[in-house]
Amino acid sequence: MSTVSNIFMRHRIVRCAISVLVAAMLAGAAATPAASAEEVSPGYTFQDTVNHGIAFPTFTFRGASLSSGGTGMAARPQSAIQIDNMTGRVRASYIYWSYLAHGSPSAMESSRISMQRSHPNPAAQPVEMQGELIGNWPVCGVVGQHARVFRAQVPGSVVTGNGLYLISPVSPRPSASDGNASVPGKKWLPIWYGATLFVIGTGSDVVALYDGITHDANWNRLITTLRLPALPGTYQTVLLHQFGHGGGRSDRTGRDYNMSKEITSVNGFAIAGPGSPAHDSDWNGNLYGWNLSKHDVVRATVGSEYNRTRLRILLDRNGVGCPRPIGAAVAITPLRP
Repeated sequence: MSTVSNIFMRHRIVRCAISVLVAAMLAGAAATPAASAEEVSPGYTFQDTVNHGIAFPTFTFRGASLSSGGTGMAARPQSAIQIDNMTGRVRASYIYWSYLAHGSPSAMESSRISMQRSHPNPAAQPVEMQGELIGNWPVCGVVGQHARVFRAQVPGSVVTGNGLYLISPVSPRPSASDGNASVPGKKWLPIWYGATLFVIGTGSDVVALYDGITHDANWNRLITTLRLPALPGTYQTVLLHQFGHGGGRSDRTGRDYNMSKEITSVNGFAIAGPGSPAHDSDWNGNLYGWNLSKHDVVRATVGSEYNRTRLRILLDRNGVGCPRPIGAAVAITPLRP
């Protein structure tokens, strides 16, 4: 075979090899999915880690005690919150709630809530309260829609101590009230997610409430550091209350829809989710789509001055769910000599 023929044949072999290699690369690319389907869907970009920074107390009470309760409100015309273990007299009460609505309805339509004591000593009439907007977040499964979060101080005539309190959304718009709570957008809006009530009484603890710590982004890991009130010495207990919308994804079906894999740690100690003593997640929508968790995290406050003065909360959604923390409260019992 001539030299020219040999050269021609070698070129053909090289071109075929390159063609096969390119085809294999393209096939591999087609077979390999993106890191996450939601990361390439419009409106579903998940940042890897969002650090919210340091959150200082919104309200601080000394010589106090703390009781809390919560309820889901999705597609319900009325819900109830039970307050227990309240000692002494009531010093102050705050209620938080959130909802999803199209567009930007006026505050009068979207940020009022009513409350009525049911037991003991039932009140004759509910009391309406105007909420103050404290945050919002993008809603998973409803591209372009945001949930809004409100806070109101409850009049002392309404919350008088332990008992059952009826909670109702106040809105002139028709809302779903059949208890179905299906996918947002297939129901009348607004859809109310839930409510949490904090009652501060007299006592010997230091109580701090934190709000406005929602983040207007989708994330895989959220870091929020709560700055504790100044208090000398060590602590006997540090009760951390967290609340917010559950981790369920309204656009997702299948086996992982109701799974609770989210992991919560405080100053490096796992307190909820896989690998923690509780094992279960704090963000599984245990209150009909709403969450209120309580943990004694005193062990996370030892070892350094940083730990004694801060609670660094890391919430890892662990590849599933879409939890939305709204706020927190801390009740510190000093260690008496």
